[in-house]
Amino acid sequence: MTNTSIHLDASMNHWDEFMSFIDLISHTKSLSKKKAYRFKLAAEELLSNIVRSSESSFQSTAHMSALQITYTVISSSDPPILQVVLTDNAPPFDPEFERLESPDHIDAPVALRPIGGLGLFLVKDSVDSVSYKYCSGQNTYTLEIELDIASD
Repeated sequence: MTNTSIHLDASMNHWDEFMSFIDLISHTKSLSKKKAYRFKLAAEELLSNIVRSSESSFQSTAHMSALQITYTVISSSDPPILQVVLTDNAPPFDPEFERLESPDHIDAPVALRPIGGLGLFLVKDSVDSVSYKYCSGQNTYTLEIELDIASD
């Protein structure tokens, strides 16, 4: 099992560093191009929500949240799994992934869709598994995607 992480303030000032880390994960693991794209989409959406929440909280508390992103390859499972964990100490936010369903308006023309509501569904729909827990003052979001041999 390999384990690598990055730990920075949850701020747009570090956006490029976070995205470089996500790119590193998706390019160095055995993900097909399609799975790498879907993983990056999910990670970027979740990361964006965490950073926006942290910066909003910072304005009222003068305390920037710390964000840690860790990836682990669980090679003992069959198939192996890429697990990415995003942990922050912002106020609790449970996206209730287990209750998310496809929004009714997903097929409506863009002009008729309400703003928001698709991002968390996109996260859930893009990976094999996503979960949330709040423990010891930390939000923990876990993304999992099955590894395969890059073939496309």
